[in-house]
Amino acid sequence: MELYFVCPVTGKEYSSENWRIMGELHVREGLQGDRTLVGSVAVECPHCRSVHTYSVEDLTCPWTRAGR
Repeated sequence: MELYFVCPVTGKEYSSENWRIMGELHVREGLQGDRTLVGSVAVECPHCRSVHTYSVEDLTCPWTRAGR
């Protein structure tokens, strides 16, 4: 699955299928029954060549990204 990222060094957007889950992903339930995916993924950045780790809530939604 292709995910979209923003390089924290250059501010440039990029997409990649070569990300990996760091640790475990889990679902946190709120008091109102809402659910949030919690965890992080790591990916090598094509702009600065560093490996960045992103919290899943910081990832750009591919459906809203497609409309840009």
